[in-house]
Amino acid sequence: MTSISKLLPVLILAGISAASAQTIPTPTPTVTDAGPVITLTTPASIPGGKGIISGTAKDAGGSTGGTGGTTTTAGVKEVLYQFEGETKWRKAKLALPNKAETTFFFDVKINGSVGRRIFIRGVDIQHGEGDIVGRRFRKGS
Repeated sequence: MTSISKLLPVLILAGISAASAQTIPTPTPTVTDAGPVITLTTPASIPGGKGIISGTAKDAGGSTGGTGGTTTTAGVKEVLYQFEGETKWRKAKLALPNKAETTFFFDVKINGSVGRRIFIRGVDIQHGEGDIVGRRFRKGS
């Protein structure tokens, strides 16, 4: 009977030869997309407490393949906003949908001196989501 210790080097070498003969697939390029950048243009104090929140959303597009990758098409698909304490995201209106840079706006009513914090985020045509921007808006005079 042959001992395992004599067969082990042969089995290990056979495994190495089989492994080196296999083709390793090329990884699929990853898509890097940070999503649109939101910039608010409405001041934090809204006269009378009723007005329009507006700003710009700018999307630089994404890149595939890492360093030196190909740039994909840029475009802002939607800008969403949410009031603090709520779970529902609402769609803002876009001046130029699906363009790399657009203005967004939505109506708001602010009551009381404490005001309301509103969170805003952008989504691009590649489904990339930008960072959430939050600001407290107050009723001004």
